[in-house]
Amino acid sequence: MKVIHFLEGRPKPESTNGVVKAVYFLTGNERKKINVEIWCTSRNINKFTITNLDNGIKCVILPQKEKFIPYAQRLIKKACEEEKNGLVFHLHGVFNLHNYLLAFLLVRYNIPYIISPHGSLHKYAFGPLFTSKFFKKIIFFPLLHTYLLFSSGVRFISETEKENSIILLSRSKSFIAPNGVSPLNCAVNCDKKTFNLKKITFLGRIDPYHKGIDLIMDSILYIKTQKKFSIHISGPVEDERFLSQLHSTSSPVIKVKPFPVLGEEKRKLLSSTFFFIHPSRYEVGFPLSIMEALACGIPVITTTRVDPARIIEKSGAGFVVAPVAGAIAEAIEKALDLPYYNWCKMSENSSRLSQKFTWESAAEGTIKFYMKIADGKNSC
Repeated sequence: MKVIHFLEGRPKPESTNGVVKAVYFLTGNERKKINVEIWCTSRNINKFTITNLDNGIKCVILPQKEKFIPYAQRLIKKACEEEKNGLVFHLHGVFNLHNYLLAFLLVRYNIPYIISPHGSLHKYAFGPLFTSKFFKKIIFFPLLHTYLLFSSGVRFISETEKENSIILLSRSKSFIAPNGVSPLNCAVNCDKKTFNLKKITFLGRIDPYHKGIDLIMDSILYIKTQKKFSIHISGPVEDERFLSQLHSTSSPVIKVKPFPVLGEEKRKLLSSTFFFIHPSRYEVGFPLSIMEALACGIPVITTTRVDPARIIEKSGAGFVVAPVAGAIAEAIEKALDLPYYNWCKMSENSSRLSQKFTWESAAEGTIKFYMKIADGKNSC
C-alpha cells in the first residue's frame, strides 16, 4: 500500500508553519509501516523536481503555475502503475486551488483521498463576519463542497475541532487522529533560576486577530503586580503595520523578535521559560507550539477558544481564561503569584500531559483509516 501526502510548502522539522512540521513528523512515523511519499508545490520552479527529505521520504515538488495539472496527471498515472496494493492520497488544507485541482484528477482516476483541514474548517477560522478574510473564504464554498463530498474521509485532530467545524458533509466520513509532540531536547525540571526569572514566552505567527497578540499588549494595562517579569514574543510577521503598532505601543516588559526562533535558540528560550502564553481567539487540534512547551515542562496560559483548553485545565498544566485582555492579565498575575512548589507541580503535570500525544499513535490512527478505504486494492 502507498500513501501520498500533498500540501503547500516543503515539510521540515524546523518551521513555524504547523502544517509543514506536522506532515514531516506524521509521514516519518507512517513510513515505518507503509510506503509513503510527499508531493508539495513551489512558486519558484517550472517543472517538477524530486528530492529526499532528511527523514528518508521521497518528496516530489510541483510547480504552482499552468504546468501543475499536466505534471500531476503524469505522476498519478505512474503511481497507479507502480502500486498494486492500494493507493491513497492525503491532502492537507482546504482553501487551496491546487488541492481542488488534484482532487479533480483523483476522482477522474478513481483514487480515494482523505483531507486534513488543519483547522481551516473551524467556525472561528473564517474571521469576523463581513471582513475581507470572511468573503475570501466564502467564495470558495462551491468548490469546497465538491472537494469534501468526493473525499473518502476528513481527518480531525480533536473531537473539539470536529464539533466546531463547518464540514458540509456527513460526519460519519470523518475520523480523529491527534497530532503528536515534536522532539525537543529541553526540560525546565523545576529549575529555581527559571522560576525566579519569570520569563513568559509566545512562539508563533505574530498575528493580531488569530493568535491574539493584541490581547497580550492590552493585558499589560490591567496588570497591577510589582513583581518583575517579561513577555517574549517571537515569530514571523504577516502584517507590517501591526508590527509598527506593536513596537510603538508595547510596554517595556514586552520583548519582540519579528522572526522565527528555531533550533538551538528555540531550545534555549524554552528551557528558560516560566510560563508559555497562547492567547488565541481560535485554535484547533493541539497546537504544536503548546505541545512543545508542555513537553519541556512549561505550564501554559491559554484561552477557552483553544481546543486543548479543557485537557490543560483538567490536568493542572496551566490556566485557561476567556480571550479578553482583562482575563489574560488576571492569569498572568496568578502565574506570577504561584509559590515555587505549585509552579513545580504544574510543570510536572505539563510534561506528563504531553506524553499522551505521540507521532507513533497519530500514524497508527491515519494508517488504520487508509487501510479501511484502500482495502488492499489498486482502484486506478
